[in-house]
This record gives sequence, C-alpha cells and structure tokens, in this order.
Amino acid sequence: MLALVVGVAALLGFVLPLTYGLNWLLDRVVTQRVDRDGDWQGMDIRELGAGAYPEFVVHSDEFVPR
Repeated sequence: MLALVVGVAALLGFVLPLTYGLNWLLDRVVTQRVDRDGDWQGMDIRELGAGAYPEFVVHSDEFVPR
C-alpha cells in the first residue's frame, strides 16, 4: 500500500507541475481562449456560421450584422 501511495505522490508531484507549465507556456505563445465576442455569441456561430440549436432563441437581435 505504501508503494502505491509513493507512486501516486510521485506522479502528482511530476505530472501536475509539468502539465501546468506546458499549458502556461502554450498560452503565452498561442492564446487558448476565444475573444469576448466569440464567447458571447457561442462557438457554434463563430466556428460554423450557424447556431447548434436554431429553435432555441435567446438573443435574437444581438447577432444582427451591423
């Protein structure tokens, strides 16, 4: 049982900081979040040009091109 606990602690001590560090570095090079407009509109409209649920209208007049 002690060997299992040591193994889990070693993996958490190594993999967690390594993953966090790589994601931090990747975020500095290429932003991983979408901008505010894309977040508000939804990624289905942003990426595909259409809503995923067209029958579910919440903000019908907010996405009219200006």
